[in-house]
Amino acid sequence: MSNDLSSKLQMAMAKLGRQNGTAPQPSQDPIDKYMHYYFVDKMAESFFKKAAENSLKELIDECGEASAAEIDTQIKRTLKNDMGGSVVVATGSNYIFELTTRKPSYTFNKDKLRIELAKKGWTTAQIDELFERCSEKSQPAKSFKCVPT
Repeated sequence: MSNDLSSKLQMAMAKLGRQNGTAPQPSQDPIDKYMHYYFVDKMAESFFKKAAENSLKELIDECGEASAAEIDTQIKRTLKNDMGGSVVVATGSNYIFELTTRKPSYTFNKDKLRIELAKKGWTTAQIDELFERCSEKSQPAKSFKCVPT
């Protein structure tokens, strides 16, 4: 059932922005077609992301307190043991609802380190020089959008 449903959904979604009254408007400029596809796909992405968030909230609410407690326990276990795992949250006739957690990532708080180094007697200049030596610049975040005219 799942593969059949999955393929039907994929076929229906592949038509968004391309067929069924959502195709691009005629244009002399061939790039318009691809900008239209991107515009529609980004709209669909936003819509489906929000829909999935709402569906997940409703599903967790429907599962009840015992399942919510299992979810919370799995998250706490992952944080404590520093490794991921899985737990079946609910089982229905057609689906299994499972939570999989992954090893948590660590974040580095430069402000806290600055304070701790200053407490140990480091000067601001020493801290700045250390940060300069040990820092690498990442690629900038990128965000594209197409806006209909």
